Amino acid sequence: MTTFSIALEELLRKTGVDDFDFLREGLRVLAQGLMELEVSQRIGADRYERSAERSTYRNGYRERQWDTRVGTID
Repeated sequence: MTTFSIALEELLRKTGVDDFDFLREGLRVLAQGLMELEVSQRIGADRYERSAERSTYRNGYRERQWDTRVGTID
């Protein structure tokens, strides 16, 4: 094992990441970012931003699970 991977493993243990499921977490972050970008583009304004070009308003969201090949994403 290289020094970098050992240091990374120690850092992750300190932050509480024990299962090392990076792919699922990475997919969650990517999908959430893409959905946020899509909503902002459709509305014409970012979250909490006032804009004259705004075409509609955000109407909230609800938590749901998403089943993928890498596992269930919350």
